Amino acid sequence: FPVDPMSRTWASITVLAAALASVAVSGAAWAQAPSMPVADPAADGGPVEFDIPAQPLAAALKLFSQRSNLSVMAQSSLLDQRTSTAVHGVFAPRDALPRLLDGTGLEARFPSAGAAAIVPAPAARSGPNPADMPLSLEIAESAIDGIHRGGADYGPYVASMQAALIGALCRSPLTRPGAYRLAVQLRVGPAGDVSAFRTGGTTGDASRDAAIARAIRSLALDAPPTGMPQPVTILLRPARSGVVPGCVPQDGG
Repeated sequence: FPVDPMSRTWASITVLAAALASVAVSGAAWAQAPSMPVADPAADGGPVEFDIPAQPLAAALKLFSQRSNLSVMAQSSLLDQRTSTAVHGVFAPRDALPRLLDGTGLEARFPSAGAAAIVPAPAARSGPNPADMPLSLEIAESAIDGIHRGGADYGPYVASMQAALIGALCRSPLTRPGAYRLAVQLRVGPAGDVSAFRTGGTTGDASRDAAIARAIRSLALDAPPTGMPQPVTILLRPARSGVVPGCVPQDGG
């Protein structure tokens, strides 16, 4: 994807508008996590030194995300009452994360170069496979760490950002969601303009990638709430049926 410059400040809100779930895990509380040096981002996912002791899984994932510069997404309910395995040593992030999840009944998937999603391991799943669930625009705001931060409620604004992005992508058959993956991080300026963004990976179509970038640049949002953690990460995954809630049906399609 064409990528606009963006500071690597990982105090952010991550929205999973995707087949995995209609919830999100944020890095908004990372600033309060124990201080660790942040790795120089490596585009090739090269080795990083980890020193993460065994601890509640949600806290361990925040430290992992801070150290690796991967956005980590999961249902909050999956993390409750689970303890991570300690990870000490030099590993590629994609090798370190399964070590951290060892014994939890969970596994990591990597929908893009800059994102990891935590899902039940096959033997632990019950009910529909998350990959078979339809894309949804609903957000379980109570499950988004940081969306109620410092007494403020950023959920409605984040939901409006998500809806605006979906709406912009739905305007063109080329960018219409449902058949591709997209991970995008957005920074919103005081006037509601997209001041910076970056996307991870490619949809597999260079023309569509360029059209998505144009759609993102065209977004006109309300001014963000004061103090809202940024950037906001939105992850879209293919819908099994290809039908995307919020997209007006196209004639003949």
